[in-house]
Amino acid sequence: MLATYEEKDEVRVPDYRPGDLGVFFLDEVVSYINATGGRYWPHGTPLLKDRVARWSKDSGLGLRTITHFGTRRRFLTFQAMISVRMMAILRHQGVPWQRVNTAHENARELLKDEFPFATEMFWDDAPELTRDVNTDFLDTLVGSVKGSTFAEMRSTLIDDAGGLEFESGSATLWRPFPYVWINPRFQGGVPCVDGRRVPTSVLRASIDAGLSVEHVAEDFEVKARQVRSAVAWEHRLDDVKAAARR
Repeated sequence: MLATYEEKDEVRVPDYRPGDLGVFFLDEVVSYINATGGRYWPHGTPLLKDRVARWSKDSGLGLRTITHFGTRRRFLTFQAMISVRMMAILRHQGVPWQRVNTAHENARELLKDEFPFATEMFWDDAPELTRDVNTDFLDTLVGSVKGSTFAEMRSTLIDDAGGLEFESGSATLWRPFPYVWINPRFQGGVPCVDGRRVPTSVLRASIDAGLSVEHVAEDFEVKARQVRSAVAWEHRLDDVKAAARR
């Protein structure tokens, strides 16, 4: 019997630490990051899958391969995806890849964490991080961004990439869009209605089938505004996928 959206709960990846969950295929990672690019690259070249694969390999983020419906596919776990999002923002702000990668290596050593770009200290504790870190790391991180300071860079990142929540110092869920969350403990991390197990794709499919927003909201026991936001999110994903193919 196939799992329904209520029955499919959590995907755990063998050999990963307990806090790093989910299976995010590279095309999904690229779509989520491009859909939340905001002002960083609204008219620029979208992030491509091959680039994410190269960054993940170069920075040791644990790019793995599984067989999915008979096809070998590469994937990242949740914290690796959040790390790639940080890398994408820095690259699109003009930081050369070598500097981004070196900063990631330095931060990994400083924070003693495999995924430093997905830690609470990196996102929320900038003053403490600034006291502890040497100037070489700060220069490496933002030295190529004209006029930027570490505090300004962090403020910009937080403003656009907000919605992260943390457990034991590591990111465990992400709200990339109003009323939408990506939580690797639910549905393997597919975008769902915030706080629920209902995938946004299911709501969008119901609307596409001709049901009214009110009908869908009643059927799935969610608010009408949540249905509208879910559909808007799915349309945004369609747009970035189309842009990536051009």
